[in-house]
Amino acid sequence: MQEQARELTHVSNLYHTAPQARLAKKLVEAAAPWASRAFFCNSGTEANEAAIKFARKFAKVSRGVDPYDAGVPASAAPYKLLSFDNCFHGRTLGALALTYKVQYKTPFEPIMPGVRGLCFFFFIFLI
Repeated sequence: MQEQARELTHVSNLYHTAPQARLAKKLVEAAAPWASRAFFCNSGTEANEAAIKFARKFAKVSRGVDPYDAGVPASAAPYKLLSFDNCFHGRTLGALALTYKVQYKTPFEPIMPGVRGLCFFFFIFLI
């Protein structure tokens, strides 16, 4: 920790660092072929907001819709998202729409439409 503190303790994602570039390369190599870039965030909420944006843009592009054409109707590409109950996704408006607790959402309605919550079940099998 002392060695790293002498070099760099923290830097905003606005700037690139050599360790960040090395990590991005490793992540992309591990995720190949479906990922060609890494996107670093400062928080989980910021990561969820980015994921919402990436998913919506991907949906448009995969349907042949120009995501930069403001004249395209919203119905031209899918916009619905799924999230799981009992999960907290953040307090920004997009992430809040994915959060299951109604009492978190109510004061800020209307929130982003098109989100459906699903129950997440997992089982542990002991043999």
